[in-house]
Amino acid sequence: MKPLKISSTASAPCKVILFGEHFVVYGKPAILAAIDKRIHVNVSIRNDTKFVINNKDIHDEISISNIIESNYKHDKLSYPIFLTAYNTLRGFDSRVGLDIKIDSQVPFGSGLGTSAAVSAALIASISNLFGSFNKHQIFLQTLEAEKLIHATPSGADPAITVTGGVIMFRKTKEPDMLIMPLEYDDLRLIIIYSGENRITGDIVNNVKRIREDNPKLFEMFANKNEEITLDAVQALRNKDYNSLGSLMLRNHELLKSLGVSTRRLDEIVEKAMQNGALGAKMTGAGGGGSVIAIAEDENRLLNTFQEYYAFIANIDKDGVRVE
Repeated sequence: MKPLKISSTASAPCKVILFGEHFVVYGKPAILAAIDKRIHVNVSIRNDTKFVINNKDIHDEISISNIIESNYKHDKLSYPIFLTAYNTLRGFDSRVGLDIKIDSQVPFGSGLGTSAAVSAALIASISNLFGSFNKHQIFLQTLEAEKLIHATPSGADPAITVTGGVIMFRKTKEPDMLIMPLEYDDLRLIIIYSGENRITGDIVNNVKRIREDNPKLFEMFANKNEEITLDAVQALRNKDYNSLGSLMLRNHELLKSLGVSTRRLDEIVEKAMQNGALGAKMTGAGGGGSVIAIAEDENRLLNTFQEYYAFIANIDKDGVRVE
């Protein structure tokens, strides 16, 4: 199939996990929110059969024949991007070369779902070259792309970056998933990036080992997580941000007990609470990444963390979109 356009741009929102990280992989509920920080991906048709990425974080190129022959180094950051581009084009029976430009409004590795957002925006941008834009299909393809990075993802990150808003997510029997939109009205978040990078897959594997070595302890943690998450759903519905903040702290302590927090993340949470936050917690896989907080005086809290990359985030309602 021939492309209908020579260039296309799409974007997808980054995300935070409000409640339920790690346990969501094992069928427990999680609450996620899309934020108004986006990743834009532009693709342009080339005159050859190469994929070329050229941005401030990744510079790489590969010929399509090398992807087909599996000669490409799988440990490169560009590998999942190139393979996702190839798989998306294959769905349109096309083997055109592409220039791929990626522009992120948050640092990569900050625990804000950048890998899923890149994949969703890339898939949407390539699909738009052929006049196609189907959110359900983009979700399924983004989930496959996440498997290249995280092996056994829950599906939560692809779900929120494609749909936008705030959702409760639950992984049921493969491939079924429960995605329930939640009301969020005036919810705003303060996000503080710790500056600590981590590899999500390594943290997830560590949690998996804990589950295998001490299943009863893990089950106790998982059940506590479910209780906190379901209470948080009710707090959101009632706009009870004091209760929501208390639940965030409980969730952070649970993740701390699981061993996925760090000293710096704990210090950021403590500092946030000392400076007017209603609640704060690490978000994402842990081992670094970011802390999220809610507060009545958002500017006071933001000024407290001037030495960090910190910002106030609104909820993104659109999800993935063509620009």
